[in-house]
Amino acid sequence: MKTYLSLIFVVLLFANSYSYETVRYIYEKSWYLTGELGAEYILNGTFLVNNSQQKILSFNLSEGELISEGENILFYSKGAMDSKNKQITATAKIEILYHPFLSKDYPLDSIPEPKNEMEIQAHTLSDSSSIAKTIILLSEWINGYIEYDLDYSNITSPQEVFDKKKGVCSAYTALFQELISYLGIENRQVSGFSDSLFWQPHAWAQVKIGEEWISVDPTYNQIGILSSDHIKVHVGNNSLSSKDSISSFGGIHTFYSDSEITEYYVHKNPLPIKHEIYLSNGKMELNISNPSEEFIFVPVNIRVSDGWGELFNKIILLAPGEKTTINYYITPDKEIDISYSKIYSIPFILNIMEVESEGQIKYSAQPETDHFTSDFPELNCLPPLFIIPLILFAFFRKG
Repeated sequence: MKTYLSLIFVVLLFANSYSYETVRYIYEKSWYLTGELGAEYILNGTFLVNNSQQKILSFNLSEGELISEGENILFYSKGAMDSKNKQITATAKIEILYHPFLSKDYPLDSIPEPKNEMEIQAHTLSDSSSIAKTIILLSEWINGYIEYDLDYSNITSPQEVFDKKKGVCSAYTALFQELISYLGIENRQVSGFSDSLFWQPHAWAQVKIGEEWISVDPTYNQIGILSSDHIKVHVGNNSLSSKDSISSFGGIHTFYSDSEITEYYVHKNPLPIKHEIYLSNGKMELNISNPSEEFIFVPVNIRVSDGWGELFNKIILLAPGEKTTINYYITPDKEIDISYSKIYSIPFILNIMEVESEGQIKYSAQPETDHFTSDFPELNCLPPLFIIPLILFAFFRKG
């Protein structure tokens, strides 16, 4: 007796999904000084970035003033120690919204001949027709190439990062900037904070495409639409330009700073894309379309239970009006003992533009069509009306 497997397609529609968030934070930075009573000082400190993606709504200072240098808002204070220990505080309310849009993409300029392994790698990954696609390829490659390792937190030389393949966020960013600079694409480093279990210092990059600065975080493989827990403190050529400094007259013994971040408002924005999911035997088909008049960076992450499939973590660039299809297949490890008579329910988590959904993919190792051997020649290509007479003729001939 033959058993046939028939699985019905399941369609999930997300017409009213919400994605990237508008978040407001209270950001407080304090500088701590110890020194001789009456000692004079001049304090120059980084504070926050103020631009279209991160807006300073209001601020309050215990002393000093804020100075604007382009997008960088710096803190300046000149005073004297009125006690041996002094705390200076600057507080601001900020609103953060990272968006996924790009008005126009451009081809790469002519690339010089590579002279070393790093340049060869950049040349290999580049897409001459598109700066946007090139930064996607570089970010994805670096994200997989480097192993995040706190024991290598002091490594910032691009060559050393390339050789050792280990480091933290500053290493990911340094290598990305080195490769993207070789390709002739203008870029800069961002210093700030990211909330990964807890708020901690973080570094990422920005790439200039036309007149737009596009955020790129190769540590998390995020482009354009960074998670809203990225707070920018300073943008510049390197991390050295984001350091605080103090000049003293009469004796300042110690000087350090820390920051405290508190979220107080979240608003979820509608997805700028349309997408549908079809589930069948061992397969997820994801259709994504861009109805807007701009390019959109679409991060897609698919995870299934351990041993049932590889992690899918890609950034898709969709041109205005473009559609694309992603096919994800269940691929069980050889170590899993599969029963041909059983239908498995494999849990999955799908994340599109920071919108997370969960479900199950049905999987059976049994083929959907049974095959059997026969003494008759292959008849699949013959019209159906000719099959029955041929079978009857063979039967009566044997009889």
